[in-house]
Amino acid sequence: MVRLHQWLKPGKPVDLALLPAETRMLIKGLSQYDPDFTKAFVDGRACEAFDHAEALKKVKCPVFVLQANWFRHPDFGLVGAMDNQDINHLLALTPQAQFARITSGHMIHFEQPPEYLKHLNAFAAGIYSNPK
Repeated sequence: MVRLHQWLKPGKPVDLALLPAETRMLIKGLSQYDPDFTKAFVDGRACEAFDHAEALKKVKCPVFVLQANWFRHPDFGLVGAMDNQDINHLLALTPQAQFARITSGHMIHFEQPPEYLKHLNAFAAGIYSNPK
């Protein structure tokens, strides 16, 4: 199906509408993915000129952070965006931040929509009931 799509629509993202949503999204994403994006994070190019801690200290607006599942691979290190130490550091730098942990894979909004909306709505309600 992928090869047929590529033959019929060369250069276009592979979108196979007949597949289940998760599989369709995975194939479409992989057909558009640039491996150098990952390599830039592994070799440090992605953020080499950006100081995250200094940037976070300057944030004054409300901040909401959701953390999904993560683990440490013995050869590759952190698999996930942030471990618990990263979360603690972020919360120390941005005391106005609110945080929630959701048992989910990387795409929380897709994998756990009710849980995602529950936390997001609570955060938004807090902002609108306590404007600064």
